[in-house]
Amino acid sequence: MIAVKNLTKHFGTRTAVHDLSFHLEAGQTLALIGSSGSGKTTTLRMLNRLIEPDSGQIFINGENVTRQPLEQMRRRMGYVIQSTGLFPHYTVSENIAIVPDLLQWEKSRIYKRVNDLLEHMGLPPAEYASKYPDQLSGGQQQRVGLARALAADPPIILMDEPFGALDSITRTRIRREVLQLEAFKSKTVVMVTHDIEEAFEMADVIILLHKGKCQQMGSPKELLQQPANAFVSDFFRNQKLQLEWSIYTLKDIFTQLSLQPFGENGLLVPIETSIQNTLNLLNENTVKTAKVKLQQETRYFDIPTLLNAQQDLTQHESV
Repeated sequence: MIAVKNLTKHFGTRTAVHDLSFHLEAGQTLALIGSSGSGKTTTLRMLNRLIEPDSGQIFINGENVTRQPLEQMRRRMGYVIQSTGLFPHYTVSENIAIVPDLLQWEKSRIYKRVNDLLEHMGLPPAEYASKYPDQLSGGQQQRVGLARALAADPPIILMDEPFGALDSITRTRIRREVLQLEAFKSKTVVMVTHDIEEAFEMADVIILLHKGKCQQMGSPKELLQQPANAFVSDFFRNQKLQLEWSIYTLKDIFTQLSLQPFGENGLLVPIETSIQNTLNLLNENTVKTAKVKLQQETRYFDIPTLLNAQQDLTQHESV
């Protein structure tokens, strides 16, 4: 879907990105992380030619992006930035509808798409569709920006700190809701984030950059358990325990949970849910017990059982 070969960009004497290559399959999410000034946003902007590379090539579906009409290429990519970039003289619904309008969708189709996205973003259309950006909070503007990027159902979504303006509670909820959106699940996504937990929760593949160079590319589990060098290891050290909660799921600890039913009416949690999101769900639903199913077998747990099983797993993995 996206192939980047030997991408390099200089700003004066500073090398922002150096000889970066990666391949991303359709439907995968890539997170670019790293220290400030490591080349994350520069890389993202080169993908849709907001910045032209000094050397290297970018291919979308096997076609070099420099050979595609710029406007046509960008319409196939949703773009979300932290500052939202909303047009101040357009209403919320008009902002979201910009690309569908350009693509000449039927008015009824646009109306339905806008309202559906507003509902998913926690912004009821009756209350928010006719408002202007300056009437919204920063977090609400961010959600409108995300809805606009999804509006025309582009195959690729580029996101630069997409949840950066949200408070931590809203950020976690919106992030989870976005991951559950059918409109998002099929997308190929490249995102920049400073939130490491966010990267581990959302991404299939992570690239850790430092001074414009790729230090390691791999799955969240590979970066955490098989660091390529000392920089990678040090980068995650302070958050390692929390990140382990993000990469392990209920399926990983299934056999360590209880076979004996307790709290039969407890919350049923999907088996692919991460340990961290399971804890979030238990707390949000104010329930003490839950259950998970694998084929015909049901196992039960509460928060202490969950944490003990997680601790046993991480100790085993570290041996």
